Amino acid sequence: MLLSCFLTLSIGLAAFCGDRLLDFYTNKILRAFIDNATHGAVGLLTWAVVVVSLPEGRKYYIFSRLVDVILCGFAACAIDVDHITKPFVKSPNIKKDLLLEHRPLLHCTTLWIAICVICFTLSKITKTEWLTVLCWLLSAASISHHIRDGTRRGLWFWPFGSTSPIPYTMYVTLLCLLPFAEREMMILTVRSRITVADILNIQV
Repeated sequence: MLLSCFLTLSIGLAAFCGDRLLDFYTNKILRAFIDNATHGAVGLLTWAVVVVSLPEGRKYYIFSRLVDVILCGFAACAIDVDHITKPFVKSPNIKKDLLLEHRPLLHCTTLWIAICVICFTLSKITKTEWLTVLCWLLSAASISHHIRDGTRRGLWFWPFGSTSPIPYTMYVTLLCLLPFAEREMMILTVRSRITVADILNIQV
């Protein structure tokens, strides 16, 4: 319980500190690095809260499968890759490409909903539980990332448009509540001790 509370507070602190650091720098590359690192830290901590707050007998994730926690942080960072890949083909100016006026594909919340629904459906059809874990891991990474970005532009639900920007207090609150929503979905849908790391045959 104490570890879960500490990690939850760490999510809010990581987001707040990352946001404040952005206020001190004007260099676009440095700002992009800080912003992306913050996304990764929030994603990693989000999944860490999920796994340590699971009921007794389910806490094998954080101790024997740290890879899943790291994967969530990596996935949260990887969403920003589309800031560079598409425009970089047209322009070698990285500073210009790091901050796009329009939102690239991976920042569409509808896309991630579709990906998670597909993963979840396939997991039930094939009775492959690691796909269920992957579904919730990706949802934790993408939702935490989009909530952070949502303070500036809201959430993008193509083809319906975007929501209003998320108020700062609500943004931090949502980030802290997210892992507990993910935990409940894990409890409801995952019965075995499978992790995403198992499919990679990674032992920690």
